[in-house]
Amino acid sequence: ALYLLLSDDYVDASELPNLSTGLEFIVIQSSYLSSATSKADVVLPSPIWAEVGEKYTTLDGLTESTSRLVKPSDGIKADAEILREISQQMKK
Repeated sequence: ALYLLLSDDYVDASELPNLSTGLEFIVIQSSYLSSATSKADVVLPSPIWAEVGEKYTTLDGLTESTSRLVKPSDGIKADAEILREISQQMKK
């Protein structure tokens, strides 16, 4: 299986066939549909940057934060929540 967590609306999926050779299942977690998501068996929707309030560290070491600008659509979970739920299911 291949699990990709994408954060960009432009994804060059030209290498995806090489990555997925011999794999039975592809899961992509992304905020946007792309040529990569069209090749996935399952697409998990992620919130876009405006739907998430987060803290992050810049390349020069400064800690910054953003505020959520809009509420995510119903059923859209935070990336961390999606990963946590997958992790819990894998432990079973």
